[in-house]
Amino acid sequence: MIVKAVGAYGTVPPLTDFNNGFSPNGDGTADTLVIQGLEAYVNNVVKIYNLSQRLVFSAHYGGPGNAWDGTHKGRRVPVGSYLCVIDYNEPGMGQEAKMIYVNY
Repeated sequence: MIVKAVGAYGTVPPLTDFNNGFSPNGDGTADTLVIQGLEAYVNNVVKIYNLSQRLVFSAHYGGPGNAWDGTHKGRRVPVGSYLCVIDYNEPGMGQEAKMIYVNY
């Protein structure tokens, strides 16, 4: 079942098929975690956890210009899997979680 919510730009579906991996190696290709369409949910919060359940990133996603760049406290995170949790903060919508992979 696809749940729809009313965002700032009208009715938009949840983002179940956003990219599940990126390579923040500075080559200009897939250097940040881009979640297309998330900016339509103006109250969104993206949280990234490592597999030890430690929060490594938390911010409002306003578009590709402020996407997660694979760093934590100014240092690159290790290659591996991370949990991305999107909190839409919209009426009738909860959270969406997806595993992502960081590779250099």
